[in-house]
Amino acid sequence: MVVMESVEVKAAPEEVYNFLATLSLNGLKVSRKIPEMKTVIISSGLSLFSWGETIEASVQPSQTGSLVILRAQAKFQLNITADPKALTQRVKDALKERFD
Repeated sequence: MVVMESVEVKAAPEEVYNFLATLSLNGLKVSRKIPEMKTVIISSGLSLFSWGETIEASVQPSQTGSLVILRAQAKFQLNITADPKALTQRVKDALKERFD
């Protein structure tokens, strides 16, 4: 299952990208940075019940600051315990906490 969501924040795209590129949430780590596209790939690790998830966060300019497009999915499609929706919400919460 792929979850796509977006969140708008009142900050410049470069500032939002830099925040995402250094994001440190329990169980999540930045696995890849693509600065020219202002995109970050964030991964959760393996656990007892899940093979993990990945989330791609892309930052675009918007009228009020930045639009962050989030695309999350399980690392393996057979991973029935993956919860990409919850992963997306954690990143959205971190963005709102930092920029609102």
